[in-house]
Amino acid sequence: MAEQESIIKLKGRVGDLTFYKNDRGYQARVSTGIDPARIAKDPSFQRSRENAAEFGRAVQAAKYLRNSLRPLCLHCPDSTLTNRLHSRMLRVVKADGDHLRGERNILPQHTRMLRNFDFNAAAPLHETVLVDYTIQADLATNLLQVTIPLFYPKVGIVAPKKATHFQWVAAGLPIDFSQIDEGYPALAYATGDILPLHRAAELLTFALSIPESTSSTSLIVLLGALFFEQSLTGVYPLSEKLGNPLGIAEVLLL
Repeated sequence: MAEQESIIKLKGRVGDLTFYKNDRGYQARVSTGIDPARIAKDPSFQRSRENAAEFGRAVQAAKYLRNSLRPLCLHCPDSTLTNRLHSRMLRVVKADGDHLRGERNILPQHTRMLRNFDFNAAAPLHETVLVDYTIQADLATNLLQVTIPLFYPKVGIVAPKKATHFQWVAAGLPIDFSQIDEGYPALAYATGDILPLHRAAELLTFALSIPESTSSTSLIVLLGALFFEQSLTGVYPLSEKLGNPLGIAEVLLL
């Protein structure tokens, strides 16, 4: 892969070269030039078609999940999120042993493979939150409880250097990846009080009412934290959001 050093930045295709821009700047690469019609029909590309079909399903499912969690993801921007989520979702697709290669899809029993996925690679949940929280769900009453015990933030949370306060975020998302065309599922989430990092934090229990659904097959439970900085006029969110963790703490089957 080559980098463009000219003052004229190119995008697009010229001959056998494709010019594009990514997070490393302006790049150039040689185009493969394989006729798409051949890939679609030639038996020698059967495996490629199978891989493409399954990757497409993984991409659709990842987008579905990402958009369903948009209110939370806004607090932890991560340029690597899309590719990382595609990769994890593809692993879920490939775990399907009930269908032939190329026809595999996301089955409910394999959604547990999404556990411990971090929406902010710069602040993994299990490396940022060192508290032994508990998760309980009463599926009969559609009630999800996330309990965080009393702890000392200076010991239990790895906070950015400028942070003086923090706030918990907990969420539950009932989802069925076979219903992507039916609209986004309802997200239940709540935030705690903004607490100082230098003082012991009391026991906190989030009681989330999960929207009742007859189609959802999995309940994705998320936990995260937001960090704040105190100034002369008040407490404000840190302008640098890379320290905010948000991760999938658990996946329950409905």
